[in-house]
Amino acid sequence: MKINFRHFPHPVLMDQSDDYVNSYFAVKQFECTPGTDTFDFNVDFDLNDCGLQELIQSHKAEYAVHLECVPTNYRVIERSFKPNMTFSISADLVEREIIVSTLIIATDKINDYSNPNFHEDFAGEAFEIQKKDILAAGPRKTIELEKEPPQRVGSIFQLKRNNSPDAPALAAIFEHNKIIVELSNENYKNYNFMKKDKSLEPMFHSLIALPVLVSAIEYLKKDGNTEQAENYPWFRTVKKKLEILGEDIYDPGSFDSLLTAQRLLDEPLTKVLKNLTEEADEGDGGEDE
Repeated sequence: MKINFRHFPHPVLMDQSDDYVNSYFAVKQFECTPGTDTFDFNVDFDLNDCGLQELIQSHKAEYAVHLECVPTNYRVIERSFKPNMTFSISADLVEREIIVSTLIIATDKINDYSNPNFHEDFAGEAFEIQKKDILAAGPRKTIELEKEPPQRVGSIFQLKRNNSPDAPALAAIFEHNKIIVELSNENYKNYNFMKKDKSLEPMFHSLIALPVLVSAIEYLKKDGNTEQAENYPWFRTVKKKLEILGEDIYDPGSFDSLLTAQRLLDEPLTKVLKNLTEEADEGDGGEDE
């Protein structure tokens, strides 16, 4: 959101204009804290203008923060009648950087708006303000994003349903913050029903995560893909885990994809077979009693 005071048919309190005198609108504090799955924001506004403060107190105007992520085309606006705002957005929706605009906007139509702090050019004048019109704007900020990579390899996957009638049983897309795993409609329905049983997690890793992770490593072996994938949190997680195993993600040809994927997932096949063997032993024991 690029703010330019020449676009407004009414006075706007902002650094780029002299529409107001003896007034200011600023941000005392703007914090963006990265988490595993979210970015958490804390914003403190500083407003010195009696007319705008009165509008906010009467809920005719409100503070607002507009966020825009150009790489993902994500936009959102957060609002509050209080000069402090805290909110979170999903880390999956943004990447690299976000553009932040801090505003005061009208919540409804305001007839004959005037302000004692208007510049003398507007002395005695009143303006009709429409709902969502901008009344004040702070400097635009660009925030560089640094995501914390997920701690578990299993958390780099995001499962989605593919409703196409000819959807494959399992497919993967790597050009996202997480590896998108698409299941056919029937498989997704059955998985969604069974995933509540935590004891089945190793089986799901064997059936779903393992082949997808193998494909991800093979994807990184293709020319140019490693450099492209550096922007994705899933890549940074795999990179960190491979370093623990003594492997270099920038030399994927130096290790076997299948063997490495099994190590990254902590040998899910071994766990599945062990669980099944124990269950079979318990079943045989039950028959002997």
